[in-house]
Amino acid sequence: MKTTNENSPVWRLLSVFSSLRLTVIGLMFLLVLTVWGTLYQVEHGLFQSQQRFFRSWFFLAGGFLPFPGGQLVMGVMLANLLAACTRLALQGRMQIGLLLTHAGLILMLGAGAVTFYLGVESHLTLFEGEASNVSSSPGQWELAVFRPGGDSSSHVVTAIDAAALKPGTTLAFPTGDFEISVVDYFPHAEASKTPQQISKMNYRNGSGIAELTPRPQNKEPGDDRPGLMFAIRKGGADEDHVLLWGGDTENTVVDLDGKSYVFELRRIRYPLPATIQLVEFKKEMHPGSDMARSFSSKVIVKPEQGAERTVTISMNKPLRFQGFTFYQSSYNVTPEGRQASTFAVVKNFGRTMPYIATFATFLGMVIHFVGRLLHRINHLRYKEAAP
Repeated sequence: MKTTNENSPVWRLLSVFSSLRLTVIGLMFLLVLTVWGTLYQVEHGLFQSQQRFFRSWFFLAGGFLPFPGGQLVMGVMLANLLAACTRLALQGRMQIGLLLTHAGLILMLGAGAVTFYLGVESHLTLFEGEASNVSSSPGQWELAVFRPGGDSSSHVVTAIDAAALKPGTTLAFPTGDFEISVVDYFPHAEASKTPQQISKMNYRNGSGIAELTPRPQNKEPGDDRPGLMFAIRKGGADEDHVLLWGGDTENTVVDLDGKSYVFELRRIRYPLPATIQLVEFKKEMHPGSDMARSFSSKVIVKPEQGAERTVTISMNKPLRFQGFTFYQSSYNVTPEGRQASTFAVVKNFGRTMPYIATFATFLGMVIHFVGRLLHRINHLRYKEAAP
């Protein structure tokens, strides 16, 4: 039974967004983005491919032609599914099987949005015997200021996201002792201890770096090192000038009114729900090669509350703990023979959503097609029984 005015502007708009043609167009754009992004990855790397094709609303093809990105395409497809559900419901055709199938697909797209906007990915690298309760971002940086002595993570005065370090910006610190004025910030920089040209400012640096120069972005964000130059101000006057580089091996210490402050440009750190200690790292090599066939890490998990436990994290066996997942990612061996294990740490609020969405979609399709089959069988029986 028709329960809506199909000539109304709202219904016509609903019909446009719920059309099967829009679904096909969306799938075609996803196919093009997938192929294009895969080819682009060969030359520019996985990270830049993801940023350009899948994490953008649109990008300029050829430098001038706007082309829809992954976020825009997925947003349109989500609107397409919601409009289709609304249209079927208004027409009284929303059967339980179709409802579950559409709900599962909508939940699947929603899971992707939750992971993209709320998920946090970081890395944790430990040498055998080392322990840590913080992980670090692979490509995002921060300016950390802390008082010297002990572990720097427990003496942090403040940490500022590098995204706020715009040239000309003045940033005050919570202690009120001083503020900094950003002179320049390079997301991708090279450092030199021998300046190419004489600078009017003498910048303080812990390891003697005298100059920063911008450089092209690397294929992977983990290979880039940013650079920062800023002035420390107190009472409206410049007290000192500091130069920091993300690849520096030494921290820079500045004394202000008898107080020492350590400045460090480092990867953004995230607190973990437990301290992870690497006990032993093992790897098996392919015969006659230096390529690892498999590797694993024996770790001790020391939660803030509760008993500690020993677990093994391998390539196909991650550790899941209080909403965090620790994957065995890679390893490193120093020239001295020390072994370090790197874990990919993921905090994903929508981790269970894809499983629920897949089950709902599968169940809805089973109910729908079995129902259609039974309806067809009953129809044939009725025809055979008719005189």
